[in-house]
Amino acid sequence: MPSPTHIDLARLAAMLALPVDQVDCTLRLLDEGNTSSFISRYRKDATGGIEEAKVREIRRLANKLRSLEDRKGTIRKSIESRGMLTAELSAAIQSAASAKELEDLYLPFKARKQTMATVARQRGLETLASQILDGTLS
Repeated sequence: MPSPTHIDLARLAAMLALPVDQVDCTLRLLDEGNTSSFISRYRKDATGGIEEAKVREIRRLANKLRSLEDRKGTIRKSIESRGMLTAELSAAIQSAASAKELEDLYLPFKARKQTMATVARQRGLETLASQILDGTLS
């Protein structure tokens, strides 16, 4: 099983209004494959008595933050592979707090869908098409 993406535990703990050490311990138990009900019933000593609903909330928010971090990495690599990544853009990507904000940053750099017209223009057929439409083809 691959190791989970690193997330900011302080941010996660602040979102849940819980101490960082409780969130860290609970998240480690979740990453080991333990269920929410098992953790809340049998690992009270390790988690500080977090109830099952909070454990599920920790799991949900951690998954959300991990997917955001994964998407940040994917976007950064995509822009970097095109040679368009600047220090400012990299910092903006890293500080993006939501998926919407991240996608808004990525929008100008997204690869456009290739249509038949785009391929024809790349092959230099635009002038021929214009001549055919104008009726000036000789």
